[in-house]
Amino acid sequence: MGIREEQVALTRERIVATFLDLGSTVDAEPVTMAEVARASGISPATVYRHFPNRQELVTAAAHRDTTLGIERADGRYTLDDLRDHLVALWARLAANLPVTREAAISAAGRELRQSRFESIAGLFRRTLTDEGVDTGAPDGQRLLSTLALLMSVHTFLDLHDRHGLSVDDAVDTAMWAIEQLLRGQGLDPSTLVFIDETEGPFGSGQNGDRT
Repeated sequence: MGIREEQVALTRERIVATFLDLGSTVDAEPVTMAEVARASGISPATVYRHFPNRQELVTAAAHRDTTLGIERADGRYTLDDLRDHLVALWARLAANLPVTREAAISAAGRELRQSRFESIAGLFRRTLTDEGVDTGAPDGQRLLSTLALLMSVHTFLDLHDRHGLSVDDAVDTAMWAIEQLLRGQGLDPSTLVFIDETEGPFGSGQNGDRT
């Protein structure tokens, strides 16, 4: 990465970080682009050059949050690793609930969630297939969809935001359900290893090869 590209990346990160910091107060009014420019010390023209509209900034902030979590160099995760990942990820989402809520209902946010949903389903698919589960059959497809749903932003919002569970309790509830589904297939969850073949932790919201 050249100096100019690095500066562009740093500026974008500064804008997104400022947006998240300003939006971290629960039930705060939606953060405006002008407020982001003022708080970051970056000119409004520069902010709009990086993010032509507020929705693009919301999407970038949501993508940044959903890529946080643990990452194993070899891409191999146990069920305990999945739990640790969710704790780190959902804690970040909880710290920025207004942004999380807004992204959850936006068109761009839906595209991001769909991409991540498919990546998480893929994380489970290989292991379940290796264990003899027919993931191509209707029941297998429903199983993959349910497992991916339990690790989704919507599950976080339902358990934490709507039902008032702490992040740890929300994660424990989701992981308990995942374990029950796996046991229902005759599997021992404690022995399973899930392999992430994408470019980041559980897809980083994008599909691609791990490099």
